Amino acid sequence: PSLVRVGTDGHVEPPQDSVTALARQQHAWWSQSWPTGRPSPNRTRYRKKWAGEEWSELADFFREDNIRQHWHILSWFSEHGYRWTPITAELVAAGRGRGPTTTERALGVLARSEYERWRALRLSHGWWLGKDRHDSSRLHKELDGWDLSADREANLKGVTAVVTRLWATGLVPVPQASTEPQNPPG
Repeated sequence: PSLVRVGTDGHVEPPQDSVTALARQQHAWWSQSWPTGRPSPNRTRYRKKWAGEEWSELADFFREDNIRQHWHILSWFSEHGYRWTPITAELVAAGRGRGPTTTERALGVLARSEYERWRALRLSHGWWLGKDRHDSSRLHKELDGWDLSADREANLKGVTAVVTRLWATGLVPVPQASTEPQNPPG
């Protein structure tokens, strides 16, 4: 077998690490929720939203941010007393391998942490708060902070989807001492 992916159009892609592959799968799932009327390829300079694009068509900033999101979520659990463990018969018998067992509180703290990472990245790349989202103009309506405008439900849904996808691939975050995050912000 080859180490490179060759698409149906003959496009050759370099090998991917597992986190990139997971981010790519997550993006494909997420982009299914966007309307099918995507902007034409010749208007990429004036793109309002990149979210509905195919992975290969995403601007590098957005593709890399999808990967950063996965690394952040994996790291967050490790930093808060969890370890990523393959699902085993022992975990299933203990009730931890049948689905994501992370508490709502932990997921809420993670959602806020992921939002703050997302926001800081955009602000550091020259994005501005705007009344609407417009990616090519670097405007977003949710850049004024978690307490003011963050769509908490969407953030919670996003991190839960990533944790669920990791569980579906056979990994589950298992608390080493406590089921709640240590030192949750705010």
